[in-house]
Amino acid sequence: MQIEFISVRDQNNGYGVTKELFIKYFNELGITVIDKLDKDRRAKADFSLIYSYPANIVWAHNKRKVIFTMFETDKIPSEWIPFLKQADLIINPTRWGAEVFKKAGINCKVVNLGLNDDIFTYQERPEREIFTFLN
Repeated sequence: MQIEFISVRDQNNGYGVTKELFIKYFNELGITVIDKLDKDRRAKADFSLIYSYPANIVWAHNKRKVIFTMFETDKIPSEWIPFLKQADLIINPTRWGAEVFKKAGINCKVVNLGLNDDIFTYQERPEREIFTFLN
């Protein structure tokens, strides 16, 4: 099986950080990954996987298109909807996210992202009453 893989290069966002792991694990499964950003050519693949913002579907050259995307608020951008409607399948990593898409009229499947404990390890933190979360 071959996948035309469309993602982002930016290592400062979740797509860019996890992109290389997806490619690594696909290769371990014997799936050939044609990285659209590394080889700008029309790939002869079984389908295009857009692991990115939905507008990047314009780079997909295969008849079958899958978008794996997410958004972290309770409403997806209305500009995304025309791009999402071009996909054969939409995947979201959480049930909550899938519900947000459903409210916008977009059906999607849930595939959870796993935790790679070779990279991310648990660290003890001191207990305190105030916790600051900042993104």
